[in-house]
Amino acid sequence: NIDDLINEYPNYYKKYLVIFSVLHDIGKISIPNKILYHENLSDDEYEIYKTHINFGLDMIEDLSKSWDLKNKNLKSIAKNIIKDHHENYDGSGYPNQLKGKQISLEGRIISIIDGYSKYFYNKKNTLENHQKAIDYLEKNKLIRYDPYLVEVFIKNEKLIYSKIKML
Repeated sequence: NIDDLINEYPNYYKKYLVIFSVLHDIGKISIPNKILYHENLSDDEYEIYKTHINFGLDMIEDLSKSWDLKNKNLKSIAKNIIKDHHENYDGSGYPNQLKGKQISLEGRIISIIDGYSKYFYNKKNTLENHQKAIDYLEKNKLIRYDPYLVEVFIKNEKLIYSKIKML
C-alpha cells in the first residue's frame, strides 16, 4: 500500500509531493523551442534537452530563497522530483544513471505519473487511451519504473481514471 510507504515520511510529505510535482519539468523553459518540440533529436540536441534538469535545479535553488524554504526537507522534495524523474529503474536514465532504490521515492512516483500522462494526454482522454497508458506502464516496469509503485498505480487505476476524467 502506497499510504504505508508514504506514512513513513512526515505529515507534510504528501502535501509537498503534490505541490512540487508540477515543477518536475520547470527547467524546460530554458530549452530552445526548436529542440523542445523536435521529435527526432540528434545526439547533440538530446544532450542540450537533458540540461533542463540542471536548469530546474538552479531555479529551485533561486526560488527557495524567495519562498523562504529554510526547511531543507521541503527543498529536497522539490529537488528530488526534478533531478530524478528521468532516471530509469534499470539505471538507463539520466542525469546520473541511478538504479532501483537509488532513485528517490519522489522521482520514482513522478516518473510513473509523467509516463502515464504523456501517453494519455497526447491523445484524447478516453478509457481506451487510459488502458494503453496502463499497458505502457506495465510493459516498462523494471525497465523505466519501480514495479511496486506501478502495481500500486494499477491497483488504483479506476480511481485515478475517474479523477482524471473529471478534469
